[in-house]
Amino acid sequence: MGKEKKRSFFSEIKEKTSSIYISFNARIALCALSFIVLIGLSFLFLTKTLNVSEEKVLTYQEVGSLDYKVYLKENQFYETPYLGKNMIYIASLIKNINVDLNYRFIIDNVSDMDFSYDIVGNLIISTSQGNSRLYEKEYVLKSSKLNTKEDMTIYNISDSFDIDYDYYNNLANSFKSTFGVDATSELQVYVRINKKINNEEFAVNLNDTKQMQLSIPLSQKTLDIKINDTGINSTNRAVNESETSVGNVVCGIISLILFVGSVAAILKTLELLFLLIPKNSKYDKYIKKLINEYDRLIVETPTEPRLENKEIIVIKRFEELLDARDNLKRPIMYHNLINHQKSYFYIEKENTVYLLTIKAVDLEDNVKNKTKKQK
Repeated sequence: MGKEKKRSFFSEIKEKTSSIYISFNARIALCALSFIVLIGLSFLFLTKTLNVSEEKVLTYQEVGSLDYKVYLKENQFYETPYLGKNMIYIASLIKNINVDLNYRFIIDNVSDMDFSYDIVGNLIISTSQGNSRLYEKEYVLKSSKLNTKEDMTIYNISDSFDIDYDYYNNLANSFKSTFGVDATSELQVYVRINKKINNEEFAVNLNDTKQMQLSIPLSQKTLDIKINDTGINSTNRAVNESETSVGNVVCGIISLILFVGSVAAILKTLELLFLLIPKNSKYDKYIKKLINEYDRLIVETPTEPRLENKEIIVIKRFEELLDARDNLKRPIMYHNLINHQKSYFYIEKENTVYLLTIKAVDLEDNVKNKTKKQK
C-alpha cells in the first residue's frame, strides 16, 4: 500500500516541460531587439508614406556693361578720330557717340531662355533748378527681336549703336530759344534687357527686365557722360523650398502600427530592466519567507543543479516540494540564479531532479491576474 501511495503522489506532481523556456536576459534582449526592428521598420514605411521634395537652389548671374567712344568732327586740335570714356568733351566738336553693349547671363542648370532688348533715348528739358520738367519725349534708338534658346546655361548679348548728338542737342537748343526759357536738358539713354527663364526641374520661372543707363548733357559748352550699369551686375538665387506631402496611406497605417508595437516593446524592456533594480519586491519577500520559515530543511548552494542527462520533474508549488522531501528523505537545495529575479529549489535523487523554479516575473504576473479578477 505504501508503495502505491508513493506512486500516486509522484504521478500527480511529475510534469515535464513541454514549452520553450526563455531566460530573463534573453527576454530583455528580445524586447530590445523587437524595439529596434519595429522602430526601424516604422521609419522605413514612414519614408514610403511621405513624399519629401528637397530644397533646390538655382544660382544665376548677370553681368552687363556699357562703353562708349565720342567721335569728333574735323578739327585742328585732336589728332585721334575719337575720345574714350570718362573725359570732358567740347560739345561743338562732337560728331556722334558710339556705344558698345555687352551683357552675359549665366545659370547653374540648363534652362529655356527668352531674351530681347530695347534701346531708348529720352530727351528731357527741365527748369534751371531741375525740379520740374518742361518737355520730355522718348525715341526708340534700337529694338531686338525675341531670341529663344532651349537648354542653355549662358546667354550673351553684344551690340553697338550710334547716338546723333547734334540732333538731340539742336532740339534742346531750339526749344529753349523758341520759348525763351532758362532750362537744363539731357538725353537719357536706357538699355532695357527683357528676359524670361524657365527651369522645370527647379520649378523656377524668372520674368523681369534689367536696365542700364547713359546720361548725356545737352545745351552745354562742355560735358561729361555718366554711366549707370551697376544695378544689372548681380548674383541671385532662386529657391524651390522643400515640401512634404502624404503619398501612400497604407504605408502610413503600417508605419503607425509598427510604431505602436515599438512603444510596447520599449515599455516591456523598461519593465524588465526595472525588475533588476534592488528593492524589497514580492519576489524578495517570498524567498526570504521560505528560507526563514524552512531554514532547517533548506541547504543553500552556490552551484546550479546538474540537469544534463537527468530526468527533470517540474514542481509547481513549494508545498509540493515539501511533500517530495518528506517522501524522498532528501534535503531541499536552494540556488540563487539571478539576484532579485530567479532561483531554484530542488531535490536530487540519483538521476532524478525535482525542480521548483521561482521567478519574479511569474509572481508579478500572478499579482496582476489576481487584481484583474478582483476588478
